[in-house]
Amino acid sequence: MKIQPGKTELQKIRQYPIFVALSFTLILFLIYRGSNYFSPKMNVQSSQPALGEPSVEQFNELHGGDDISPALRAEMTDHVNESVARLQAQNILPKTFAASPVQFMLPIRINADTYEYSYYAISNYVDHNPLVGGQLQDYRCGDLTYDAADGYNHSGTDYMPFPFPWQKMDRNEVQVIAAASGIIVDKQDGYFDSECVAQEKQGNTIVLQHEDGTKTWYLHMKNGSLLSKSIGEEVAVGEYLGVIGSSGRSSGPHLHFEITDRDDNLIDPFFDASNATCNTTANETRWVNQRPYDRAGINDIVLSAVRPQFPFCQKAILAERTTFAPGEEVVFNLFYRNDSVDKQTEFVLYDPSGTAVTNWTHSPTETHAAGAAWSFPLTLPEAVPFGEWALKVTYEGREYEEGFVVAASVAVTPSPTVTYTPVPTRAPATDTPIAATPTTTAISTALPTTIATPTATATQAAITIPTRSASSPNNMVYLPAVTN
Repeated sequence: MKIQPGKTELQKIRQYPIFVALSFTLILFLIYRGSNYFSPKMNVQSSQPALGEPSVEQFNELHGGDDISPALRAEMTDHVNESVARLQAQNILPKTFAASPVQFMLPIRINADTYEYSYYAISNYVDHNPLVGGQLQDYRCGDLTYDAADGYNHSGTDYMPFPFPWQKMDRNEVQVIAAASGIIVDKQDGYFDSECVAQEKQGNTIVLQHEDGTKTWYLHMKNGSLLSKSIGEEVAVGEYLGVIGSSGRSSGPHLHFEITDRDDNLIDPFFDASNATCNTTANETRWVNQRPYDRAGINDIVLSAVRPQFPFCQKAILAERTTFAPGEEVVFNLFYRNDSVDKQTEFVLYDPSGTAVTNWTHSPTETHAAGAAWSFPLTLPEAVPFGEWALKVTYEGREYEEGFVVAASVAVTPSPTVTYTPVPTRAPATDTPIAATPTTTAISTALPTTIATPTATATQAAITIPTRSASSPNNMVYLPAVTN
């Protein structure tokens, strides 16, 4: 019988390193799993946009346009010109004009009590391409504008409060101001101001005439918010005119700002010398300080325990939080303007000792988004230091910071149910509307319960986290979510 030879001692010794290596690998794996399980580092989950990554085209399609019919447009212009003629006959308005062209300032401002990195968005510029069907040309030969199948080309600049336009309107946060000194030549008030579907109707409006004969039009303002001055009275540059609303042909709160010359020809106040032929109405800027065309940035960072919701024609539902307990999910909600695939956001999270515990990067999936809301959820582990934490965000060369508190427990008290009731229509003040009197049916929509800012029950660490900062606080913003 053949005997199977046994392994020599040399063979056994040669196999020993293999056993040691496998054992050492297993030990390292267990240490790694254990350190990850107990480490205070966050588990960065996949980021998903709160708005479902709508593109610029989707926003415009969803919110319609302000393709006012030629008949209504002519009626509005005739009404203003009749007012001008009356004021000239009364020697309130001059019949000759200054030769030097008037320069204009930004026609909106934020309430002094409101704090954000930036507060508005330009959703559309003037369309200089006379053709329709999506053949667009803004003042830089780009497509940040729109047209309509009935022959309308967008004729102004749209400024929309962003983020949370309905909340901003409700709190009177974004005010309309005179872009230059002038005399009121038309004033329309008393119209329903919470329109959500663009329909051809008159809205709350102010029209000013300036010393060079140009007129500035301020459309869609909030009902009852217009200044107390009457037609024929003078206003100074920067003087309050009203609050951004959604009256007339509008699909959401915004200001349609338009300039016409003494002969009622459209003027686009934006100009770019490197694309001089794109603006067919002017050969120089009409702004005192022209804002950048599509500069990217972050308008706001808001923390919550759940993702925000943006129901149609209602205030956003956002359970904003600044205090969280171990094991909870923290949602970082960032509101971008002019984001695109070639741009990257860098995140670094700091614990109460100032140590960076985790970091990650993000790039959007859409080619270009004039406005977008992204939510980044992170789960706090059970073993996490108490105290004040800070998220540092770097985007397009600028830094933003937001802080929150981690406590042993968090008391969350739901606030009373918030009911959003649009302002009822009332009779027009001072002037007879040029369109039919709006209906008086008020719409009331109840919002779900919101969550109040929680309070921490644990003693907090004595550490100062960085305050909000941005190297360019006056950044321009754009969002094509609303057209007028």
